[in-house]
Amino acid sequence: MPFSIIFRPEAEKDVEKIYKWYESQQETLGDEFLLILQQQLELIREYPKAFQIIHKNIRRLILPRFPYLVFYIPIEDTIVVLAVLHAFRNPADWPQS
Repeated sequence: MPFSIIFRPEAEKDVEKIYKWYESQQETLGDEFLLILQQQLELIREYPKAFQIIHKNIRRLILPRFPYLVFYIPIEDTIVVLAVLHAFRNPADWPQS
């Protein structure tokens, strides 16, 4: 059974900022980013433990085409997306709560 996916508010803000930036660069590029993100989230939903553990129980998925990483934790039947960060950003800098 596929997992459900929830985003921390900080992760939602990450996605909004990324979308707006890509749209400001080229019309529809933000939509392409969202489409690829959605496709990758479906992979996480189906295979939550298939991606690399980077710290304790935090896993990381590398997005194709866009230089972004999705950090998440599988908890029971839910995937909690912690952050969506640029590949060159230090994960230690993301806001923790």
